[in-house]
Amino acid sequence: MLTEGKIGVYETICIVLIAVTAKLFFIDPGQLAKLAGPAGWLVQLVAVPITLVSFLFIFLLMKRFPGQDLVSVFETVFGKIAGSIISIIIAATVVFISVLFTREFSEAIKAYVYPTTPLSMIIIFFLIPVLILTYLGFETIARIFSSFVYLYLIGIISILILSVPLYKYYNLFPLFDGGIGHLAIVGLTRCSVYGDILFLAVLINSLQGIDHFKKGGLTAILFSGMFIFAVLLSLSLTFPKAVFTELTIPMLALTRSIEFGTFFHRFESIYVFLWSISAILAVGINLYIFTSIYCKVFRITDQKPLVLPLGVIIFSLNILLPSSTGIVCLLKLFRNHSCLIYFGMPILALLVAAVRGVKGIKTGA
Repeated sequence: MLTEGKIGVYETICIVLIAVTAKLFFIDPGQLAKLAGPAGWLVQLVAVPITLVSFLFIFLLMKRFPGQDLVSVFETVFGKIAGSIISIIIAATVVFISVLFTREFSEAIKAYVYPTTPLSMIIIFFLIPVLILTYLGFETIARIFSSFVYLYLIGIISILILSVPLYKYYNLFPLFDGGIGHLAIVGLTRCSVYGDILFLAVLINSLQGIDHFKKGGLTAILFSGMFIFAVLLSLSLTFPKAVFTELTIPMLALTRSIEFGTFFHRFESIYVFLWSISAILAVGINLYIFTSIYCKVFRITDQKPLVLPLGVIIFSLNILLPSSTGIVCLLKLFRNHSCLIYFGMPILALLVAAVRGVKGIKTGA
């Protein structure tokens, strides 16, 4: 059995918070602006409640099978072969988004920070700390997340405060761009941004009980939703719709726009630091989740021998990916449909278990 250690509610919240909000540092806000215009921040008022309800269904599923992780639950509900296939589909989705995340970060770093550096070298130096995190194990990853979270949140909040002079209330209009119905549909698909909450079900045996799982998950979703709401509102207040939709990385443009007098410029240096560390942590936890699911499906007791081959695969896939335009299209496709995997699979398992009357055996009674 794979040994993953134990963490508390605080570490649980930190993992989900950084993994979810790290997407704000990339092209995701710009893609949302193309769908919802200046009303992207309002989309969160739909996405967060949907995510909370979906998580409660996941909680009911895990509560029905005490002492089992998500991989084990799928095998119990659907059978060993079908359950393993579903787990592998989730693992493939996780590693797919890790590949896109790595390439997205590397392309942005090459374009804005190191334009003359070969892309392959940026990918290699990015993957080295990611693979080290995966090698060290889940408990170490959780401690690093919890140590970095304060600096991370202070950095984001400080950027939002420093950009207050740039805010123009009229940039928020038209308030319901596309109509309320359109925003509701966008919110329904954009709940995939919070799909990292499913990681807790994979690692539930490390969370010291179902109550910690519920408390940590709900709190993490609410805090993540608040920060995403605040950042998107700040971007909408700063940039008109015509500008916002054309920005590749809106957060970088926001930090570059901050100026105080003739001496205080180039605040993006803070942004790049937060950007790099959060990206490394986000990809690190994604790759660990992949190795965790893989080890549980194939009954492997140690994930460490998988780390180096996984790194070679991630690097090779990054090199084989198409241009930046292709990556944007793949990310758009993923954002619109990954909620069916992150939330649809567990909810389907709950429905099947309820219909078939399948339950776990409560241990330690």
